[in-house]
Amino acid sequence: MDSHASEDPCGVFEATEKRPPSSDLTTASGGPEEEDEDEDPVEVEEDAIPGPGGHEQGQPALVPDKLPGKSSSQQNQEEDLTEVENAMAEPDGNQEGEPALVFDKLPSKSSSQSPAQQEEQEEEEEVARPKKKGGQVLFNASHSDYEVVAEAAEERGWRVVKSEEKAAACNVHWIDDSAIGDCFRKVEPWMRVNHFPGMNNALARKTRLARNMARMMRVFPSEFRFVPPTWVIPDDFGDLEKRFGADSESKVFYIVKPDHLCQGKGIFLTTELERLRQASQESQKKNEATVVQRYITRPMLIDGLKFDLRLYFLVAGKRRADGHLDLRMFLFRDGLVRLCTTAYEAPTQETMNQKCMHLTNYAVNKNSKNFQQNDDKDNDGAGSKRSLRWFLSYIEENFGDKERRKLWLKLMGLCVKTVLAASSSLESEYDGAFPRDLTGGMMGCRCFEVLGIDVMLDAKRKPYLIEVNHLPSFTCDSPLDDDIKRRLVGQIMDLTCEGLSGKDRKNYEQLVRDRRNSGEGAVRHVAGTEEHKSLLDLPVYKDFERAFPPPEGAPKMAQQLEAIAARVREIFKPVHAVKRASKSDSLQDSGSCKPPLPPKNLAAAPPGHAKASSSEAVGSSRRNGASRSPPGRAGHSEGTQRLTAQKRSRSAPGPPRCALPPIARNTSPAGQHGSRGRSPVAGEREGATPSSRRAASAKCSARVFLQLKSAQIHF
Repeated sequence: MDSHASEDPCGVFEATEKRPPSSDLTTASGGPEEEDEDEDPVEVEEDAIPGPGGHEQGQPALVPDKLPGKSSSQQNQEEDLTEVENAMAEPDGNQEGEPALVFDKLPSKSSSQSPAQQEEQEEEEEVARPKKKGGQVLFNASHSDYEVVAEAAEERGWRVVKSEEKAAACNVHWIDDSAIGDCFRKVEPWMRVNHFPGMNNALARKTRLARNMARMMRVFPSEFRFVPPTWVIPDDFGDLEKRFGADSESKVFYIVKPDHLCQGKGIFLTTELERLRQASQESQKKNEATVVQRYITRPMLIDGLKFDLRLYFLVAGKRRADGHLDLRMFLFRDGLVRLCTTAYEAPTQETMNQKCMHLTNYAVNKNSKNFQQNDDKDNDGAGSKRSLRWFLSYIEENFGDKERRKLWLKLMGLCVKTVLAASSSLESEYDGAFPRDLTGGMMGCRCFEVLGIDVMLDAKRKPYLIEVNHLPSFTCDSPLDDDIKRRLVGQIMDLTCEGLSGKDRKNYEQLVRDRRNSGEGAVRHVAGTEEHKSLLDLPVYKDFERAFPPPEGAPKMAQQLEAIAARVREIFKPVHAVKRASKSDSLQDSGSCKPPLPPKNLAAAPPGHAKASSSEAVGSSRRNGASRSPPGRAGHSEGTQRLTAQKRSRSAPGPPRCALPPIARNTSPAGQHGSRGRSPVAGEREGATPSSRRAASAKCSARVFLQLKSAQIHF
């Protein structure tokens, strides 16, 4: 049976196929039959219907009795199918000359459907398709409009979901807008998301980056020299003003960058103190910070043009057995070199306002008449946007291979140190941002993030950190962009989404059940024996080179980075470790998540600490008319016995440390002994001294203590 018969069980397409006269059929397979396979089956069916001038009404179309190369069983099957065709082609209520209705129900889209309805119908049909073995990975692209991202997911056989309502059960969430914080609460342990909690607040904001770098420079003054002198105004305006001294204008140029703007908006150069004061006052009125940096007046030039480097830095992680986050960092061996479009000159009062000379932002220079688009990805060393791969070869050709390797290690160390400055924040916010992982981290790290780190070189080829972008653009305006960013996104998905499947949710639920049944220790032991080497452990993966843990070929840099990482964990350990320890201690002491309530009789005690129980016993005995008991016997009161019998949790609310003085109230009718209603005691007569009054007050037997309401602490 030929291909049509195998595709159509009813054989209608083969039986109604229009065939030439028998004298022209010289081959049994090939030729016209193979060409017809690519045609639309519906059109072939309409052409095969006999017209009024062909055969008599009710007669079948001319079919050869015997086709060369076909067996008798195939010919018998074709004859049977021809009879089926004749029965379907007989007119039933149609006028002579009209084609008979062959297919009453053809699967076709209604012309009255709107594009939205058609798209919804396509999604339903796609859902109804049989899934691959192991399930299909769902990719949430509802917050990403980049085609290169969606295409990279489709190349891996993942189903791309564009609707936010249907994205709750997706395995991978790719966010390219400001909806990052809302997404973290929905990321389950078996999912992946392309952002770390806290990365935006720690590094992506210019002011936060400046604060973190200044903090690290105080601890590591020699290791963090890649940051230009930076001030955040209005907070640091006083220190900045001291730089000017008695002068109102400086010989040094400063570049001013608003914290909340991007793409070169609001940036300007100045040497005047009054201009900086105005910027500080405006920032204070708007309640927004502004970053001021010392301008690099002697940058490295390419063809007389100033430029910067866009480095793509991947941050991922693995969960250790103790629950901590083990970071993995990779530097992409390719990137972008963005050039200005106006020949560079040292800034002066006449040239400092020329943005296309001093600002390397692509959004600024792409609108210049001198901008040159790169139309050939193979010629990546031409145009106003070039590749990092070409730049490294340019360094090698002009300064040697040793200098190229030295520069590459400097760039790698700059990126790693920048992320290590925020590593404590990333780890502390990781546990609090996501839903709890009931497997103890057996599903791996849920986060990965690609950062766009902008670096500028001076005339001595020393790199300086300019800014960090947590939402780098994946727009492909040229073949060079498409080549670099397509490789970048695809390899990121390989490294971070390794081993994902549509059954991850069921696997997670099964692990939770096993963990509850067999115990935490047993499951951890089993998980440790099943660990396999991940792609994140490789020193090199395609265009990515691992930067942390440091590569083996740079022992000096490896020693430096390990020392920085250990020192950061030591300094900022109370931020995330002490809090966990105190919480675990309280749970151990209390035996439950909620601490016990204080004893009921404790509310009747004076609002002092636990040692005030002796005063309680004294007051109780005096109120009952009993003789004064010694302080050592006070612990035998009913309230004290309950307090000692029940061990309170450390975190349970206790009496305040500073007790209020007891207030004695009159038991006799009001107004009998003065306006305050206090009963006269010995020493309160006219002319008594304050000391005698206090002594007499201490002997008063009528005391009533105010009750303090205790607060219940919930975890």
